[in-house]
Amino acid sequence: MATAEDYEKVGTRASDLFLSGMNCAESVLTANMEMLGVEGDWMPRVASGFGGGIARTCQVCGALTGAVIALGWTFGRESGADNLDQVYESGSTLIDEFTEKFLSTSCGMLIDVDLSDSVAREKARRDGVFEQQCSLYVRFCAERVAEMIASS
Repeated sequence: MATAEDYEKVGTRASDLFLSGMNCAESVLTANMEMLGVEGDWMPRVASGFGGGIARTCQVCGALTGAVIALGWTFGRESGADNLDQVYESGSTLIDEFTEKFLSTSCGMLIDVDLSDSVAREKARRDGVFEQQCSLYVRFCAERVAEMIASS
């Protein structure tokens, strides 16, 4: 049985991956797949386009999208005949909890940076926005998904 300490380890791993250069979505997905013992050259590439609020458009937080990809890997279906309830319920719960804690799911609102602007992006990097703010979202999503997966 997994413990809170186990979930924290996944969160720490995701945060470390993020701070070492992976984007938010890649970090959350990779840390959770490592926890599950899943390997493959599809990681982190499958999540690469989701960083920066989906391709730097500041839409849905990349940590959330990486988390939903991990939920899909775990609870998703293998054919159109399979049921989607568990993946949808888990994803919806995660989004509700994230919104309650951080008040938004929008990358742009969460960090107040236009990531499509290279000058703004560099200023945010210098100001520590990603380290101070985004790493919190990465850690939260990675830990919560690890908990959801372990308790299924």
